[in-house]
Amino acid sequence: DREFAAYMGAKSHYHMSAVYSKSQVNTDRALAKLQDYINLYPDGEYAEEANGLVSELRYKLDRKAYEIAKNYHHRSRYIPAIKSFENFIIQHPGSDFMDDAQFYLIDSQYLYAIKSREELVPERLEAATKYYNTFVSRFPASEYREDADEIMENINDYKLKNNI
Repeated sequence: DREFAAYMGAKSHYHMSAVYSKSQVNTDRALAKLQDYINLYPDGEYAEEANGLVSELRYKLDRKAYEIAKNYHHRSRYIPAIKSFENFIIQHPGSDFMDDAQFYLIDSQYLYAIKSREELVPERLEAATKYYNTFVSRFPASEYREDADEIMENINDYKLKNNI
């Protein structure tokens, strides 16, 4: 029947989706095909399974975007890391990597600030402080909380030493 054919076609694209570290062209295609099936047959026989596959594929895209941003951070490329984490936060709401991304955004901004020319440090630390405040309000019990608090203590120490 048509519903079965639509679902199996979408599922075949799902099986062509590569691991997160590879190109995600097939993942995007699979998402589109699964979404087409779900839109055509919202109460269909395979709708629940299709939604599960969509969740798996979205997780894969989330992980890819997060790992790219984290790679910039670990290579001390703080400007692209900051941009990538900011984009991740906007483009991947509800992601399992959200607290990780928010923390590494703070860390990237902080490291970028302290490695800047002296006259640029205060403004850049202020941005790190804003990221910290967002992080703490959204993820008060995060596994990164102690590390984030330590960064904030370093920012406050810098401000005290430099009368800011």
